Amino acid sequence: MKKLNNILSALIYIFFIGIFLLSRTFMGINILGFRIGELGILASFSILIISLIFFRYYLKEGIFSKNVFIILNTLFISFLLIVYFSDGSFLNLYVFKSSTYIWTIGFLFLGYRFAYFKIINFKNISIFIIILIYIYIYSIYGVSDDIQSFFLNFSDKFEYHKGSDILIMFVSSFYLFNRIIKNKRLSLEIFLCFSVVYLPLLLYKSRGAFISLILFVILELWKFRNYFKATLFRNIILLITVLFLALQSVFIVNKSGFLKLFEVEEKVEFLVTYREVPLEENNSLIYFYDGRIFSGDGNLNWRLQIWQDVVTDLIKQNKIFFGYSFNEKIPAMDDPFRSGDDGSNENVHNFLINIIARGGIFHLTLYVLLMYIFFVKAVRLNGISFLNFVLPIILTSFLDASMENSHFPLIYYFIIGYSIKNKFEPY
Repeated sequence: MKKLNNILSALIYIFFIGIFLLSRTFMGINILGFRIGELGILASFSILIISLIFFRYYLKEGIFSKNVFIILNTLFISFLLIVYFSDGSFLNLYVFKSSTYIWTIGFLFLGYRFAYFKIINFKNISIFIIILIYIYIYSIYGVSDDIQSFFLNFSDKFEYHKGSDILIMFVSSFYLFNRIIKNKRLSLEIFLCFSVVYLPLLLYKSRGAFISLILFVILELWKFRNYFKATLFRNIILLITVLFLALQSVFIVNKSGFLKLFEVEEKVEFLVTYREVPLEENNSLIYFYDGRIFSGDGNLNWRLQIWQDVVTDLIKQNKIFFGYSFNEKIPAMDDPFRSGDDGSNENVHNFLINIIARGGIFHLTLYVLLMYIFFVKAVRLNGISFLNFVLPIILTSFLDASMENSHFPLIYYFIIGYSIKNKFEPY
């Protein structure tokens, strides 16, 4: 049994290391005709179903209540009914792709079981901190066309880390690192140095992820508030180091190829401004006009119009309670101006709106109740600082399509499951 646990642990570590190193590119690697991302979702789906079948063991442990069992079964059964009554086909893989917000919850139970192995330690987590150095360099300088072509021999797509990817990798790594390392002052110093280096990177990558990282840094620094006391010399050295790294990071990012990203962003903003802001030169972040919400920020305004179109159309078609189902693309994303440069984008860039679109208010209510139960369990074990991990991730997912990809939610739920079972040292 111990040997089996070691093998399983090694596979989980390899899986997450692959995600951290190559993100979407790793999830697109083909194995026996299936992409790793598809296999990951299938594994999560299987774990969820098995957990429901043997849920009585969780009840005996006193961790998960009958309410969790009832909500998960209701989610599953209502999914079957919604697909059936909307003339969907369970042989259509798109049905399962568009309902991943249900199946990815399986990794929460995997994280819970993984906590039994007691093998997440300073050495293992330090590997992911080292990988963060690689991610920073990789994200700025990139790789040659030859290396990209090499990856494309094995993967269906080559893609650099998105802002939301970097955010969850940074947050999950330091959420665990800061709680496992015994020398909290050293942890504070390492965390500060990495934070000031990463903030300029995320500012260029994604403003939503940048704001989320600021939130995480503030919450963690508040947790560290008792460890700022040190010798004057040590604090001066820390201050000088932090300022130097921050300035260096700003310089490095500005001198990198990110100007090209700005050019792409401008093109995207041009494409999505076909629904013009109705009031000229209105630079307000949020304002109302003719019964709708608008923003003077082009990217935010693009999202706001999609969200409102989704909800308005659901109400108009009397589908607000059970959603559109899972058979086809969400109607609001049929507009070619919203489908991206390659026409493949179909995400509404807000995971709550996505749940409403697919399963309606009914599924949203079940999902929120379920997450509330899990959060309460984790907070009771590890204190309010558990929310230091959750809040930045949720904030990012309000503005991005992160929860709809094949790796972001797997990391998210795995950490939640681990936090429900494992008690970290208080500090």
